[in-house]
Amino acid sequence: MKRVLGEMHCGELVIAYGQTETSPVVTMSDAGDSIEIRVKTVGRAMPQTEIRIASTSTDETLPFGQQGEVCVRGYALMKGYDGDPVETAQVIHPMAGCTRAISASCARTDAFT
Repeated sequence: MKRVLGEMHCGELVIAYGQTETSPVVTMSDAGDSIEIRVKTVGRAMPQTEIRIASTSTDETLPFGQQGEVCVRGYALMKGYDGDPVETAQVIHPMAGCTRAISASCARTDAFT
């Protein structure tokens, strides 16, 4: 990203994160964020979107700075895979109504992921 910013003069380039199941994105940086924030994080949660980092073994929310599974809940979350309740149950937590992401991340104390 630093190279694109410098060589292509795209000073307002931002980073966003999403999955097919949370289309289009659930986090995004802002053009006003520092370059360091834009290259080292995937931004803040989008409005009306909850994100937590959970233990892959216990599903408990992890403290800031610990790596775990990204769990997302909000308007962007799909209701399920069409005609495939088994696959849906593998990625949508039935009680919490949030995804079980396949990517790993850490939450920061400044609201960035």
